[in-house]
Amino acid sequence: MIRILIVAIGAVLSGTSFAETEWRGGSPEDRAAIAAIIETWKQAYATGNGQAVADGYDPKGYVMAEKAPLAYGPTVGANLKKTFEANTIDMLLDLKEVEFNGTWCFIQGTFASKRLPKAPSPGTEPRFHAGFFFTLLRKTDSGWKVWRNMDTSSPDANPLLEQLKGRG
Repeated sequence: MIRILIVAIGAVLSGTSFAETEWRGGSPEDRAAIAAIIETWKQAYATGNGQAVADGYDPKGYVMAEKAPLAYGPTVGANLKKTFEANTIDMLLDLKEVEFNGTWCFIQGTFASKRLPKAPSPGTEPRFHAGFFFTLLRKTDSGWKVWRNMDTSSPDANPLLEQLKGRG
């Protein structure tokens, strides 16, 4: 269930490159705000700060993850806390496009993630997952917040997955 939260912005998003991302619409301030959200979440995932990621969600926002129950509102933060307490997560994202339409922002791209329990049993292997993600943010009085977030597996993300696996 938490996988999509990780996908949305990433746990050590070292693969994120804004230079190759297609940005459409939005004021310079809106674009800077979205880039700042991604950087904040990058740092939050790198340090295991699930609350910082959860704070980026609208209270009515929810996560639609492949093969997982719907997570919304306070459930998002609680799930992130449990995930970060139990796992180390590495993530690569390739942001394909960021598009603004008034008070909405759409982000889409591919992801690859690696999750390893912090206290693995002997022989525990990391869990790898890769695919597409789509995140819808809404501009609120308190800034841009995630409104909906979803992911799906896809072999189209295998090059990103191979890059992640090559990181060790």
